[in-house]
Amino acid sequence: MFPEDPDPIGDMQCLFSVKSTIPFLVESKKFPVNFTERIYFTEEAVGDYINIPSSLKVDFEYNIFLKRMRVSEMGSQTVFKISSDEYPEMEIFRDLVKIPSVAIDYKFIEGGYHKTIFTFHHTHMTDVSRFMFKARKALGNGLPEYLGPNRGINFVMQKALKAESVMAFVISLKAPASESEEIDLLFSSKWTRRLRCSNSDLNNDFLYRIDAADTTGKNIFEVISREDGIYRATTASEISLFYSKLLFEHYNPMFYQYHEYDGNTLRICGAVSQSYVRTLMYVVYASAKRFPKLGIKLSYVAPVTTGNSAMRPIPGNKEIQIANSP
Repeated sequence: MFPEDPDPIGDMQCLFSVKSTIPFLVESKKFPVNFTERIYFTEEAVGDYINIPSSLKVDFEYNIFLKRMRVSEMGSQTVFKISSDEYPEMEIFRDLVKIPSVAIDYKFIEGGYHKTIFTFHHTHMTDVSRFMFKARKALGNGLPEYLGPNRGINFVMQKALKAESVMAFVISLKAPASESEEIDLLFSSKWTRRLRCSNSDLNNDFLYRIDAADTTGKNIFEVISREDGIYRATTASEISLFYSKLLFEHYNPMFYQYHEYDGNTLRICGAVSQSYVRTLMYVVYASAKRFPKLGIKLSYVAPVTTGNSAMRPIPGNKEIQIANSP
């Protein structure tokens, strides 16, 4: 099942808040709901997919409001897209992910404010402070609502559940067969890792916690903190690239991706809004069809509640084999 208290890797956490200047989002504060944002990066632009809660579709005023917006339908979600092509100030978030230990946990809109929760290692506190000062200058506003020790996944889920129903999931698969020396090295030791952010690059960008000293000395890893066993790598297997490409093409509906490798099985754990479960099923099925030898399966899905210390899936998980799904 989903790990009850995943290793956060970053020991510090920040909730950075910026007042929106986008008319659609300024007006959205009249609706007493949060909106989930999913930030992504390409070589050309920084963008956001903003999920409009399906509960608002029954609101007459909302529907009049929505008709003025450029939206897309994705599954049962209405998605509004913004990018730095129209709002150049969004490029400032590229500076955030240039900080090597930063991982974006969750991005959302509350009361007309863009809010970004991210974690980082304490050795990059100066870099994070510089980002906030630079962002405030570029955006004309921006303040940390919280900056301190990492409060864990439960804090993230409390925010996410205000915007939408959330499902925890686990995808399980065998370690990829030998593709290259780098991939062999990557899977030669046990580790946990966090996806730093969504991007369209050919490689995935992960933060790793690795205990095996004989692996961490190799040149595929950038040292973040040798003392805490935290490293960064962009090396990715063929299955990882295929899976990420599918997610990117489908608005990347997942957040707080957490992976763990025990020396035999790779488990991809994460959260997804309930309305995107069909999309997740398609992505896992397509991956299983493309790589039949890896035994890819959706091994856990359950609604999320929050407790005092961790994200807690509601009991009743059942492994779901999907290799032969239609």
